[in-house]
Amino acid sequence: MPDTELTVIPTAHRERLARLSYPAVMTSADASRAADDLAFCQSIRKHVELAKSDTLAPLRSRLDALRAQYDAALEAIAGAEARVKDAILSWRQQERIERARAHQAAAAAQAALAEAEAVADAQAAGLSEQAADEIGVSVARTVQAQVAADIAPAPLPTAVAGEAGTASVRVDWTFEVEDYRLVPREYLRVDDVLVRAAVRKGIRDIPGIKVFARETIVGRRRE
Repeated sequence: MPDTELTVIPTAHRERLARLSYPAVMTSADASRAADDLAFCQSIRKHVELAKSDTLAPLRSRLDALRAQYDAALEAIAGAEARVKDAILSWRQQERIERARAHQAAAAAQAALAEAEAVADAQAAGLSEQAADEIGVSVARTVQAQVAADIAPAPLPTAVAGEAGTASVRVDWTFEVEDYRLVPREYLRVDDVLVRAAVRKGIRDIPGIKVFARETIVGRRRE
């Protein structure tokens, strides 16, 4: 591949570009010379941009084709990974439900034993069957609530090991907006795209935003 720095910009032009320096434009004559130098810079820039486009076009086409092939392969892999991860997450959710059920069942079993003992004690104390049953129900509720609060369900494993690797669980905090009206101002930002579009349409008065003109220099080379 040829040396683009040497072939695209002739030596004389590169030397002129290196000499261009404008500490200040003091007179209209200085401004005229600056306009000529600007036209020279734009002419050289156009030439370099065309050379760049001609040089990179075939390379870009080849790169685009290769990128498309790799992206397609990566997309297929990502889809497979997502399906596997979703399956593991679904299993974890189902396992969480099953363990919660087992926890509640264990608490209910202890409550049933406590209820039976309370009813037997009440009847032995000479209380009526209805009164004994009411005491038993109250004790059962208390015991079940206490057991459920004191003993947590068995925790889920943080990793699942297979023969080829391990699938670990990572907890990432995220969010979704429920009511924009309640979001504090420090978490809101101005939509730069919408504001610029409004300014381009001629809107000059936007509450809280200063719209102002800024000068820039645009050169045009005479043909």
